[in-house]
Amino acid sequence: MGLKHEYKTISRCLHCLKPVNAKYVEKNNKLFLKKLCDKCGTTSILIENNASFLEKSYLLPLKKTGLKVGKHVNYVVLLYLTDKCNNNCKICLSHGLPKGDMTLKRIEELCEKHDQKFFLLLGGEPTLREDLFNIIKFLKKEGKEPLLFTNGLKLSNLDYVKKLKAAGLKIVYFSLDCLSERINQKITGRKNVLEKKLRALKNLEDENLSIIISSRLIGGFNEDEVKKLIDLAVNSVAVKELWFYPVVDIGRVEMDKTLLFASDAVKLIEKHSNFRVKLDDFIEFKRFLINAYGAIRKTFLKRLNTDSILSHSYTLPVRKKNFSPIITAEEVKSINGKLEGLLSQKKHWTALLILTRFLINKKLFFLSISSFLNRYFNVIKRCEDLLLLNIYVVTSPKTFDFNNQLKEIEYAGKDAKLIKFY
Repeated sequence: MGLKHEYKTISRCLHCLKPVNAKYVEKNNKLFLKKLCDKCGTTSILIENNASFLEKSYLLPLKKTGLKVGKHVNYVVLLYLTDKCNNNCKICLSHGLPKGDMTLKRIEELCEKHDQKFFLLLGGEPTLREDLFNIIKFLKKEGKEPLLFTNGLKLSNLDYVKKLKAAGLKIVYFSLDCLSERINQKITGRKNVLEKKLRALKNLEDENLSIIISSRLIGGFNEDEVKKLIDLAVNSVAVKELWFYPVVDIGRVEMDKTLLFASDAVKLIEKHSNFRVKLDDFIEFKRFLINAYGAIRKTFLKRLNTDSILSHSYTLPVRKKNFSPIITAEEVKSINGKLEGLLSQKKHWTALLILTRFLINKKLFFLSISSFLNRYFNVIKRCEDLLLLNIYVVTSPKTFDFNNQLKEIEYAGKDAKLIKFY
């Protein structure tokens, strides 16, 4: 079928990892990133199993809006508190990161250096830090909002959850790949932990902490768990977001798996939602986010934060009650047409007038608030019927696109040396 336009960029050589010229190439509706390295020659790597999906939702809208990364600052600072973990997962994105614990002095330095509000506490498993409560208290004292990314095992103890809440924690990113003990054992390398995870979720809900479920999608292992995870999310008032991460070859990968991409994740959601959520919903809403941000930047906010826009990642606000988008793909498509008309305006004030009319629409205002505030400022709305459904495509050094993706990402190589994309 071919691509509608040519998309050139800068990526990294698959072998020497040096920056090289690259372009997107379609073959049998699969999308590849073709690279030319003076030293290593021409190489290609698969980016997406559905080329038209990525072009319609991401590459073409970015080309039309002209959004560029530029000098970018993430809205959240990542703190890798420790390399220790109480699981032994066959697949681990953190494997290869520098060994040891982050010192309190280093945490203080990062607080002084970064004025971002949100600090995500990661590992390894951050709950293995005995001083975690003090770290959370320190961040709160400094005016920061700590977010905890955990496998949840220690949170099966209600007293521990109460101490986290007392220290000031409000939001927990909870790793949960399945609701099958057999599959969980295959992935994590541990027996009888699912019951602890479910108890931890109940403890968090009982203490009124907000939960963001993070699920790795592993081809050949847990595709059929998607429906169970969706049901869990929609039936819990505490779960505000559900994230699916198609697993890529980063860190430790010790499982024979089928490589999945964003479109594959959407197909699984389609299947397990009886097509109440469809491929076009994700395509049009991603277009909407890019067009809306392009329009706002065109009119008055030139330095708008675009962290999740400039990535192969997707978000969709859905109603828990019937697990359907809060606005249909057809409606969003119509909105996108109007926004693209705005973007074609050469005069600043004409574009601003169109944008003002656009924001007056109550339904669009709700759409904007539910997505933008949650996604870019991490404000967890107290709307019990709203769930943010997300697909996050982790980028490796080999698939990186310098023109259209974030440059603050750091990856650890096999020798544990970080490759920085600043």
